Amino acid sequence: MTRVSLAEGFAAPGAHRLPVLQREVSVLMTPGVTSIVETATIARVVDAFGAHRIHALLVTGTGTGRPLGWITAWGLMGWLDGQLSAPARDAITEPAVAVRATATGEEALKTMLREGVTHLIVRQRPSGGVEGVLSDRDLVSAPRR
Repeated sequence: MTRVSLAEGFAAPGAHRLPVLQREVSVLMTPGVTSIVETATIARVVDAFGAHRIHALLVTGTGTGRPLGWITAWGLMGWLDGQLSAPARDAITEPAVAVRATATGEEALKTMLREGVTHLIVRQRPSGGVEGVLSDRDLVSAPRR
């Protein structure tokens, strides 16, 4: 199944839904987020991935702190061939997409599938600060929690 057909499947009458997807994102998310400023080098990005044992890093605007997008581990691999002095903003592989903390897991999943992303910024309000991150891994492992 493609991402689009998965999203359409959720809209189908009688579609089976995992009960965990009815829980609020605030319960499913990982609190807090590891971020780096857009002007940091790829070398610093690599250091952050290792130091924090993460699989994605939020890139923020210099001076504004506004989320610009995510560098994923998969996307970072293409930069490990010696381009370590390039700025972090050049390695962004996913846009910064947000979801409300009160949204359901199902709403978050549909957003991920529609936007083609693996990470969502979690906020209480659209203009509020970042409370956490909801990743594809959070959703996939949610039934076991």
